[in-house]
Amino acid sequence: MDQFSLKGKTAVVTGGARGLGFAFAEALAQAGANIAILDVGTPQAGSLESLAAKNAVKAQSYKVCHPM
Repeated sequence: MDQFSLKGKTAVVTGGARGLGFAFAEALAQAGANIAILDVGTPQAGSLESLAAKNAVKAQSYKVCHPM
């Protein structure tokens, strides 16, 4: 699966705190990408740490403000 390797790349996943967005983040991490999640919500406690440890990548969540 080296042809699909994203090792050394960073993937930005908007809406990745939960649900399908987090599933996409998991798939990208499995391919070796570091993950940056941008969302108005926050991931479940421990989910990013688990994702990072399981796939040997960096994972960080950034809370964004919803414009009024």
